[in-house]
Order: sequence, then structure tokens, then C-alpha cells
Amino acid sequence: MSKAANSRIYSEMPVEHLFTYEVDLDQKRIDCGPSGTKIHTLVTRGTFEGERLKGEIVVNHSFETAEVRSDGFITGDLRLWLRTNDGADILMTYIATAVTIEGGMSVRNYPYFETAAEKYLWINKVQAVTLYDVKDGVLSPIDVYELPKPHWFGK
Repeated sequence: MSKAANSRIYSEMPVEHLFTYEVDLDQKRIDCGPSGTKIHTLVTRGTFEGERLKGEIVVNHSFETAEVRSDGFITGDLRLWLRTNDGADILMTYIATAVTIEGGMSVRNYPYFETAAEKYLWINKVQAVTLYDVKDGVLSPIDVYELPKPHWFGK
């Protein structure tokens, strides 16, 4: 799904595109019996780009662990180590949820960010959502949108 198509989903909410990231993954599945299938995914290559952020995802330190429940609902816990082109490190953490759709999955995540880099301290207070699909085994580019702050939030 393209950034423009994803934007239509939130047309009633004035979100701001933060960045898009693309990754290559190495995924391992473990059937754990009654607790469901566990999936461990390691990022083997990744980049991100937006108006205020651009860089690479640090491989071998960025990963997701997920569980496929017996009802097909998927939950995941993800950590991405973002390194900006100017050398700042930002940790992106989120809980993922996914539902199966014809030929794949529809995924929604709610990331938060942590950094000590002075230039990027603003991102520590960003509330965000990610939107993407997996269709016929192909992961679409992942769009990250900043949610609007309440009018009373301040700067």
C-alpha cells in the first residue's frame, strides 16, 4: 500500500508523515504447541527516510518477536535501532498487532522513540502509528505517522 493510500485511512485525523522504512528480514518460526507459534525476526538490512529523519537501521540489533494466537491474531514486540545520517541513535519500540486478510496480513503498530541526541529530543514525545501490509509474502514499505498532539499539550 502506498503512502498516499495509507494517508486516506487517516483522512479524518491530521497525521504527519514522519518517515518510511524498508527492511530485509531473516525470520524463524517455532511451533510452541498450546501457546501458539512464535516468530523471531532479525533485521538484516534497513533504511528509513522522511522530511526530518533519514538513515539506516542498525542490523543485528533490530528485531521482532511475535506470537500467532490460535485464533490467527498476531501480536509482536519490536525494537528498531535507527541511526540517522548525522550519527544520532534513536530506539524505536512498539507493540504490533496484525490480522489476516486475503493473501496476507494487515498490520498496525504504535511506536514510541527514545534518544539522547540533542537535535532529535523532539522525537521522545512523539506519539505515532505505523501502517503496512504483507501481501503474498511481500512486506510493503512501512509508513510511520506522527499523531496530532492535543491542543493543551504545549511544546
